[in-house]
Amino acid sequence: MKKRIPSETINNVILNITHSSVFGSEVVETLYNQVDYLRERKLFEAKAIIAKMPIKISIISVLFFIPIILLLILSPVLINLIM
Repeated sequence: MKKRIPSETINNVILNITHSSVFGSEVVETLYNQVDYLRERKLFEAKAIIAKMPIKISIISVLFFIPIILLLILSPVLINLIM
């Protein structure tokens, strides 16, 4: 199965089940631990994505909103210069 599915997560689950079987510990407890680990990992990935959002939003605001605001503020001056 490890060769057919090249996933680190699947490989870790298979490895832990194999170790629990060899060393005589409970497979169910091992699976519960793996599920908890995967939940925590998914949560950390989501937090990392959320932490990157302000940077992306600030780049968008610099590129789009600030020039529009400057144009609105300076438009009376530009109109007086043109006329």
